[in-house]
Formats: sequence, structure tokens, C-alpha cells
Amino acid sequence: MKRRKGQGHIPHSVITDVVDRLALNAEAVCRHYLPRGRRQGGYWRVGDLANTPGCSLFVRLQSGARGPAGKWTDAATGQHGDLLDIIRASCALRSFSETLAEACAFLGLPITSRNATAAPAGRRQSGAPSSSSSSGAAFSHVPSDIVSTLADSINVARRLVMASTPIDGTLAESYLGRRGLMALDGLTALRFHPASLYRDEADQASGAAADLSPMEEGSSQVRSARRGPALIVSITDAAGWVTGIQRTWLDREALMSGAPLNARLGKADLPDPRRSLGLIAGGAARFAALRARDGLEALVLGEGIETVLSLRAVLPTVPLAATLSAAQLAGFECPAGLRHLLIAQDNDPAGRAAAAALSARATQAGLMAVVLVPRRSDFNDDLRGDGAAGLMAHVRMQLERHGLGDLCPASP
Repeated sequence: MKRRKGQGHIPHSVITDVVDRLALNAEAVCRHYLPRGRRQGGYWRVGDLANTPGCSLFVRLQSGARGPAGKWTDAATGQHGDLLDIIRASCALRSFSETLAEACAFLGLPITSRNATAAPAGRRQSGAPSSSSSSGAAFSHVPSDIVSTLADSINVARRLVMASTPIDGTLAESYLGRRGLMALDGLTALRFHPASLYRDEADQASGAAADLSPMEEGSSQVRSARRGPALIVSITDAAGWVTGIQRTWLDREALMSGAPLNARLGKADLPDPRRSLGLIAGGAARFAALRARDGLEALVLGEGIETVLSLRAVLPTVPLAATLSAAQLAGFECPAGLRHLLIAQDNDPAGRAAAAALSARATQAGLMAVVLVPRRSDFNDDLRGDGAAGLMAHVRMQLERHGLGDLCPASP
């Protein structure tokens, strides 16, 4: 790998790890950072690094005899490079540390305070770590290790899943219940950790590891952090392997008081109470159907878990998945054998664009793609505002236009 200007003290192993992970998700990277291009065979074709329509620049999407995935060449200029170069040019980033931070945010990887600065405002992906400070008075202060690596983040995420428990009878179940989400038995992707570590600085893999083992107060290698109850959501690849997690820290007092929830809706009073760890790109939180149905080859897909789980009761025979961000939704790879893709759109510019992009790609692949649009900002808002019967009527009306009304019961 060539030495990059601004690489400085960032370890070569860290850069290699990020580049390799980007290459595994080369098409998702291209769809997000070079959206005016299109796939042709095993390549993504676009005019140039400035995202101009055309076909002079081509990015290899799969490794093969001609080279590794993620490598690109501009036939018009002779320039060549990897996916980090594409990210830097697309976002007009000035330094390599900013580029690395943006790549980590896209992948859902922790960003080390020593090795990278925070991604520029407006470019951070949903669920990505933040470097904001926090007050969080409800959290007790505990020390946390400052050493962090990217390479072990997936293993740390898996260990944290094993250290957590099913949500039955926990604060996580209360949080989802207060959002109107019921009948969650058997959803193994949902877990609860009673004292998950939260730090003021950008998330780090070793910090998550501290959830698993206590640290000594007097250590010279610790800094102040907090612990609090958290909903843990497993992110899996197409084969079912856990590749990452999403943690949502919860406000115990608000959830247990019985009083109406404020704008945080039960999440802890932290700058970013929701963080991801591990490899998120290409994966999803997957939820089984409420009731089995033979011969159904359909999937409900949305961004957030609350949005997707809101549709579980009104589409009881369809499995569901949440990608955790609009960017990941747009680049989702549909599983083999799928015939109907029901896309739960979020009503914001990013959500509408992602749903449209995925719908067009799914249709081109021969699937029936149906974009389901909520009345409010998302389907959980609709569920809490209209109740299950109102949401069911709204969804059924949209499905009937496509001859799929039987997927949605006439009443709860």
C-alpha cells in the first residue's frame, strides 16, 4: 500500500484493516459515494472521482485474477487508487485522518482518538460514533481503558452479545414496550446489558471490552467513563454470523416512572445514546415473522429497529430486517430466492433517496419492490400516533395497490 500524505502515526495495520473491510463492501461504498455511476458486470462505472456521469472510471467490485476488489482506474487520466481515495474525493476531505474517520463511520467501526479525528459534520452515518462530551447524570462514573484497535472490533461485539441477556423482563423490553412494540418473544437479535460502558470520546473496541471485565480504579491507563443499561441489537451477515452490534443506552428513571416520555423516547440523556460496534456495512438486524407461512418469499426492510418492529404486528407472516442507516439501506444486497421486497421508508430526504435507490435496483433484479410510506416521520411514530389498527389500515391500503393486501390482516 502506498504511503499517504497525512498518514503520520496511524499504524499501517489499521489502514490495511479499513481498506480490506471497504473492499468487502465495494459496491455499497460506490453506491453511496459515487451514486451517479452504475454497475456493469463486475465493475462500478462513473465519469470520474467528482461523481460525473460517464464510464471513464471503473471500480473493481470483486477480487479476481485481474486484481483485488476496491481498486479503481480512470482510463481518461491514468489515475488509479483504492476506495479511501474515492471517499476522500467524494467528501472533499483535507486530511487522511478525516478520510479514515469517514470510512470508519461508514463501516460502523470505532474511531480511535489517537489515530483519527472525528468525521466532518453532516457526513457522519447514522449509528456512527461521535466525539461529543456528555453529562449523563444518571450514569455512574467508572474508569475505561484508552487502548483501542479496529481489528478486534467484531470479536468484541460478539463477546458483548454473549455477555448480555435476553430482553424478557428487562429495561430493554420496557423501552420497546413504551414505543408500542410488543410480542417480541424469540427475537434473538435483541439482548440487554445492565451496565454497558459509555465514554465521552469516540467509541473504541477496548472500551466495549470493558463491558466484559471490570478495571481497577487506580490504573494509570484509564480515564473516566460511565456505565448504564443498554439494548443490544445483533447485526448479522447473510450467513447468520454476528458481525457487529448496535447499543442503545436507556433512561431507567424515565422508563420506570410511567410518566409520558419526552423527545428522547426512553433513550439516555447522552449526546449519542446509540452507537455501533463491529462491521455494520453489508449486515442487518434480522427478525423472524410473528407467524409462519409456507411458500412466502418476502422481506420487510427498513432503517431503524423501531421502524421495522412496528410493522411486525401488521405484517405478521413476513420476516423483517433493519440496516441501521439510510446508506446501508440503499446498498443492501437482497438474499437469493427473494421475490417481494417491502421497503419501509423513513420520511426524510435521506430515507426517501435510499428507498428509491434500493427499489430501482431490486426492480432491475426482477423483484417486486414496494415502498411503504408512513404518515409521519417513520412507522413507529405512526404506531404510537394511530395505534395498531390505524397503522394496519394504512399499510394494507398501500399493499392492495400491488395485489399484496393478503399480507396484512384486516384487523389487529
